[in-house]
Amino acid sequence: MTEKTAQPDASQGRARWLVASVAFAAFLCMLNTHTINIALPVIAQHFQVDTGMVARVTLAYLMTMTCLLLVFGKLDDQLGLKRLFISGYGLFTAGSLLSGIAPSLGILILGRAVQGIGASMLLTTGTAIIARHVPPNRRGWGFGIQGAFSAAGAMLGAPLGGLITQYAGWQWVFLANVPVCILAAVLAKWAIPVEKPSAPARQVLATFDWPGAGLSFAGIFLLLSGLNMGRKLGWASPAILTCFAAGVLLLLLFMVRERKCAAPLLNLALFRDRAFTCANLAGMAAFMVMTGSNFLMPFYLARYKHQSAAATGFVVMLFSAVFLLASPIAGRLSDRIHPARLCAAGMACAIAACIILQLTLQMPGLMPALVFLGLFGFGFAMFASPNNNQVMGLAPPAMAGTAASLFRTAGTFGSASGLALFEALFSMAPPRAAAAADPAAMLVSGFRAAYGFGALLCLAALVLSLAAGRLANWQTIQAHRKEIKP
Repeated sequence: MTEKTAQPDASQGRARWLVASVAFAAFLCMLNTHTINIALPVIAQHFQVDTGMVARVTLAYLMTMTCLLLVFGKLDDQLGLKRLFISGYGLFTAGSLLSGIAPSLGILILGRAVQGIGASMLLTTGTAIIARHVPPNRRGWGFGIQGAFSAAGAMLGAPLGGLITQYAGWQWVFLANVPVCILAAVLAKWAIPVEKPSAPARQVLATFDWPGAGLSFAGIFLLLSGLNMGRKLGWASPAILTCFAAGVLLLLLFMVRERKCAAPLLNLALFRDRAFTCANLAGMAAFMVMTGSNFLMPFYLARYKHQSAAATGFVVMLFSAVFLLASPIAGRLSDRIHPARLCAAGMACAIAACIILQLTLQMPGLMPALVFLGLFGFGFAMFASPNNNQVMGLAPPAMAGTAASLFRTAGTFGSASGLALFEALFSMAPPRAAAAADPAAMLVSGFRAAYGFGALLCLAALVLSLAAGRLANWQTIQAHRKEIKP
């Protein structure tokens, strides 16, 4: 099959297939984050291990994926987006096959780590592909479709994981990926334009900033380990404090290294653009609230509203359903309206959702949760795609891959820290004296503290989005978009 290098003004039909290919990769990565959760109890029983051991199956995927985002962002810019994207499918397929046939828990964890490497390549490269190859007046639409597919993966992950585990066995949670990934790679090979690498692969790898990659990987890994294990070991335990201290130290050494390196993994000049920095920080704050809320809401429904696991699952699906419907609309609007305004409007909706939930927590029935999930899902949809469009529009064209990796890293780190902070606030919120002997009132006190913090984070995301909009006007974003070429 011969391949032709497409131009940014490619036909609408070709752009649709390109976005579909990238969006499906986002769907697949998010789906595999959630399908496995339902299968974990069965996997633990199969290998005769406890919950602490089987949790490593999930952590191997998430932490490998997150820690390598910066590495693949740099390689995207040097080796070419299409090459890395299809290679990501190859590794994801290999990891899925290895996980599905794993004879031991250790091999399963290794397979999940390989999956995580592939997912990191797919996510980072996919965002940069839309930024570089979709026409400027349609990029917001492309990011909206990508966000909608991610939401669909999150929404369908749990029910699909349950059905596959029950009727086919946990192994098919992984093996089902293999033929799907092969077909998706074929589509990607046809739909994504070819790019000329900046240098031969051997030269790129020979001059690559491997020490910087090691420092960034280790630093992010230690910080995420501390956030993931803090609830279990105690936030003030020596192990957790050591993780945080060592992680911060390694990331500081990484930044010192990058300032002196001739070909740095991360060009720190990106952060001199205050608009770009503000937009990324806004995204991180918003993802903190989204993940923290997704963690706490099932506890509100199960412990305070006394809903069954099945009913809780269907109620919380409302967030993903609303996001799925609204995200493409928000993305298309961000092609016509300044993304900062849409981001601010979305966060205003999220603030209202948090405050309404605080005020109505004790009302009978499910209406407080339904109103919150619907309004918050709409607000986050109005924020997520425009924020993605804003970040990539502000990025220098030559560093689209690096900018995409930073955007993904900020979001993932925000998710991990948001979960930890929401859980800590919920657990440590001091109940009123009258509530000391009332468990239900103690739960309400914890929920109010967590969602009050969530409202403050949404306010921070709103202010940062507007600041990014003031620091870089709409014409600047449009000019950057038009400069992005394959």
